[in-house]
Amino acid sequence: MPIRRDLGAAAVLAAHALLLFMAPPIFDYLQLNPKRAWGPFVPLHELDMQSRAPMAKALAPAEAVLGARQNWHFYTTGASRRRHFEIWVDGELWHRSNDPDHAFMAGPLANSRVRHHVKDWVHGKRVPAVQPALLNLVATWVQGADPAARTVEIRGMEGRWPTRKQKKVRSVEMDLTTGGTP
Repeated sequence: MPIRRDLGAAAVLAAHALLLFMAPPIFDYLQLNPKRAWGPFVPLHELDMQSRAPMAKALAPAEAVLGARQNWHFYTTGASRRRHFEIWVDGELWHRSNDPDHAFMAGPLANSRVRHHVKDWVHGKRVPAVQPALLNLVATWVQGADPAARTVEIRGMEGRWPTRKQKKVRSVEMDLTTGGTP
């Protein structure tokens, strides 16, 4: 069956080419904060934002089919599980991991010193050690962005891949007016 083998090889090559096109690591890093671009990365970043980024957005549905949307830390258990970290302020979604439409605190949460703590909290590891600091960090940023905010909630969401339905596996809320949990 050389035809089946050739088709399989072509499909693997196409998936790798699409993954390289959709998620080159340096460009995703620069999209969070374009000020990080320096030297030869400045024109590359501008070219990326003008050409690759719009095409990548149009091809985004293919990512789910190919399993190419496996970003940094929420996919360490493989493609069978999807996990997200969410920040809700006064009942409104402000942040969801790897979601450009809800990207509040995307830069600080992508920091290598913070992201593994977020991952551990969502996974349920070291919750007593991580949760107070994580909640205080988020509350401080929320109060800086919106001093009138009353409540902040952080959620850990989990669901089977590739479905989009997820359930809340971990959640903690803070009343910003009193500084404690409601």
